[in-house]
Amino acid sequence: MKKFIIICALIAISISYAFSQKATMVSSARFAKEASYNSSQWGVIPQGAKVSLITERTDGWCYIVYSGKYGYVRSSSLKKINSGSSSPSKNSNGSNPYFKSANQNYPNGATARCQDGTYSYSQHRQGTCSHHGGVSQWL
Repeated sequence: MKKFIIICALIAISISYAFSQKATMVSSARFAKEASYNSSQWGVIPQGAKVSLITERTDGWCYIVYSGKYGYVRSSSLKKINSGSSSPSKNSNGSNPYFKSANQNYPNGATARCQDGTYSYSQHRQGTCSHHGGVSQWL
């Protein structure tokens, strides 16, 4: 049973990573293991480094992947990268046509708000917010 849970967690993490949004560090920043200033850290991410943005929380922390490690940085240290692709699953403005938001107060590109207040950029419903208590609201 324990192996099954670990495998499920790894699959969910892989799915969230696959549908993450790319971002660039606009300043060097502390790469924390938890969303807290008091958390231990993986190290410092240098300015200009490319990261994968998994979720953007309402408290100013972003859950990211950098060099194969998952952790948190402050949202003010990131700039989202517009992929510029013309994928058929995107509208002309770059958003997913299946996740429309009438409220523009959400982060640009977010497709769902998770139960813990974070935002997901997943382009598919399966696995969205799986590590954040599930979907609170589709945007």
